[in-house]
Amino acid sequence: MEITINYSDMKFYNEDLEKLIYMVLNKGAELQKVPEDAEISVLICDADTIHELNRDYRNVDAPTDVLSFALNEGEDDIPEEEKALG
Repeated sequence: MEITINYSDMKFYNEDLEKLIYMVLNKGAELQKVPEDAEISVLICDADTIHELNRDYRNVDAPTDVLSFALNEGEDDIPEEEKALG
């Protein structure tokens, strides 16, 4: 599984945290039998950024701890094609 971790600001970068994120995501994918060609991306950001994303995508004008989006959410199933998890 391809994992991409992005930071809204590099001041949030922490090598140990990044290793932990990779470990948890890989273990979760293994337990859930996620296809090897799947992709997942993570954004590490501050409260203001996640507040803005929550407002823009969920119409909730407040910060939150986690936002999750399926890449193909709302689309018909796409057969025989690599699917990103979001």
